[in-house]
Amino acid sequence: MIGDIDTGIDNTHPFFDPTGFSYPSGFPKCDAADSNSHHQDQDCKYVSPKVIVAKVFYNKNNQTNFDAQAIQDHGTHTAGIAAGIFNPSLNAVVNGVLINSMSGMAPGAFLGNYNVFPGDVLDARSEDILNAVDAAVEDGMDVLNLSLGGGYHGNNDLLAIGLDNAVDAGVVVAVAAGNSGPGPNTVESPGRARKVITVAASTNQHFVGEPFTYPASGGTTIGAAVGDFPPLPAGSFNLFDTHSNGCASVDPGASGNVAIIDRGVCTFSQKVANAKAAGAIGVLIINNVAGDPISMARTAGFDDNLPAVMIGKNEGAALRTANPPDASTTAVFQEFVTANKDILAGFSGQGPTNVDLAIKPDVTSVGVNVLSSITCVGKGPGCPGDGSGWAFFQGTSMSTPHIAGSAAVLKNLHLTWSPAQIKSALVNRADLVIKDAVTGTHDVGPTAQGAGRENLGVAADGTTWMDPASASFGKVTVGSPTSLNITLTNPTASAQTYAVTVTKFTPSTFGGTVPSVFDAGVLSSGDTRITVPASVNVPANGSTTLTVTVNAGQPLGTAVQGWIDLNSGSDDLHFGYYAQVGP
Repeated sequence: MIGDIDTGIDNTHPFFDPTGFSYPSGFPKCDAADSNSHHQDQDCKYVSPKVIVAKVFYNKNNQTNFDAQAIQDHGTHTAGIAAGIFNPSLNAVVNGVLINSMSGMAPGAFLGNYNVFPGDVLDARSEDILNAVDAAVEDGMDVLNLSLGGGYHGNNDLLAIGLDNAVDAGVVVAVAAGNSGPGPNTVESPGRARKVITVAASTNQHFVGEPFTYPASGGTTIGAAVGDFPPLPAGSFNLFDTHSNGCASVDPGASGNVAIIDRGVCTFSQKVANAKAAGAIGVLIINNVAGDPISMARTAGFDDNLPAVMIGKNEGAALRTANPPDASTTAVFQEFVTANKDILAGFSGQGPTNVDLAIKPDVTSVGVNVLSSITCVGKGPGCPGDGSGWAFFQGTSMSTPHIAGSAAVLKNLHLTWSPAQIKSALVNRADLVIKDAVTGTHDVGPTAQGAGRENLGVAADGTTWMDPASASFGKVTVGSPTSLNITLTNPTASAQTYAVTVTKFTPSTFGGTVPSVFDAGVLSSGDTRITVPASVNVPANGSTTLTVTVNAGQPLGTAVQGWIDLNSGSDDLHFGYYAQVGP
């Protein structure tokens, strides 16, 4: 059972079809007589044998009288990612493009709707979120998904403490790292909680877009992502490259042309409004981070009613090299499958955490151009028809339910596994494949990707666990060594022996400018700054301790970081280490 603490779940959406489901044994449920009333503190008209809970948490509800109905799309989207049903005949249609065989990560899981953003509420209070967490724990949820975040609230962050308490109560908690990246110390609250699984976002490798061909007479065709702005009109048109971000103004030379503008600095609406003021007939935004283009959102208050699309960073560079005078588009959209997976999303929150300097996020999953369900409320008959019941979203909000759903799968496969064991399985058996958002080629450190991109198949077969799942030293002194113990547990009848090796992370230099040590770098074998044993033996049905030591004498201000690899040939693990050398 997955409790989604979000904007609610539209239980009428076909992605949550209750056919074949029945309420868990002993679970309080609504019956026909309760269909238009409250029962067991539930909004019964919003539950089903698939979405078995519907509750609202809003401290001002005596003034607004909101119920648990999913008015906003966000929660229906996250719930679909985590536990949308699998039905080979259930197809999503986005911009006329059919994408078949939809499924969530844990299609057989029950869902709980714990709505902390009812109606048009955009900012949930910590007390409402904590009340929802308490209710979900009391209801017996196995996993909680919190695709939300906010500002840093100090080391006594009540929400972070409350979520760690939920883990202690036996619940796996997945929390978004937040969308305040890039850069250090951008992980949001409550993602800084030590015991939860904090999730970063990486790129997908497909999107639905408008075919864009240059020159107009034929040649190269690429995909242009369409969001809240209208698509470019079908046909041919002239291009004008502004070679700017379009935030202050757009060159009058764009008049009568499609203006090429760089992403960054200001909102999309500001760029498009300036292009419209310059007389442009449309806008082509070039992405400023590696990976596929994204669907652009509009911001209220701008005169921005103009066609506008986005193309990828590499595709934009190639377009500028070709420098065509014109281009063309067609009215028929298509799905573009690319090679742009496993790139850290530019927005993904990064660690270390404030003050205690712990490794966060813990793990990474797909959070860009993620297709899932959206609410049908108010969209009339035909939902989820073309463009109304399905959408691509991006954010750590989308990567987090991938982990929540994965945790539910592991819980179903291994009923006795604890939250710490499930966390270790997902984190310590992830794949170190994430690249940086600037170039799409460099590696990123443990405070940006955690232990890498999840690999559920490998996690499910793991037979050894670690606690904690990473070696977070925080601040260490220059003059003395600092040690930290990792407990390895082996539940099998055979002893496990691991060879211990170290992979050092070193920041990269781009064009003479050293970026944040948390953004990008290279990996190398060995790290003389730390000491680990050459091997470790974990006895059958027992535990042992692996000691990691940051050696004395490291230069002041050094970030000692990388991964420690435990290799047995069949049950390998790895974990990140991080220490900041201070006075």
